[in-house]
Amino acid sequence: MNVLKLSLAKSRFLILALAALPMLAACGDEGPTGTSTASSSSHNPGTDCRGCHDLAYAGTVIQSLSSSSGVSGVTVTVTEASGAIVTMVSDRSGNFYASSGSPTGGYTVNISGSNTQMVGQPTNGGCNTGGCHDGRANPQIYLN
Repeated sequence: MNVLKLSLAKSRFLILALAALPMLAACGDEGPTGTSTASSSSHNPGTDCRGCHDLAYAGTVIQSLSSSSGVSGVTVTVTEASGAIVTMVSDRSGNFYASSGSPTGGYTVNISGSNTQMVGQPTNGGCNTGGCHDGRANPQIYLN
């Protein structure tokens, strides 16, 4: 009887481990590094990139509030509190990201030549995070 219980426990463990592999694979690599460009590629538009990847800034630009399609080639310029400028271009998924920069002191954003007024001075570079442009508390970043 103990052998049967042990065998069932091992089987359950194996099933759980195999079920977890896709989730681990989604965040298991280093992911995007450097700065996004229109020709670069990423995944999971609209999700919190910084939840898995070590990035200073990351977000997604979509076409409109009625569309979830990401837009490639949109220039996103961040001006940090120090005056430093970080320029990113949304990639083929509509995602933009930069591994360098310091959002902690606050920043402003310019998207393709149109100043976007923030409600406050954000101090977290994760634009798609809860409470920011997550599509729930605040709308996602969109063009039209």
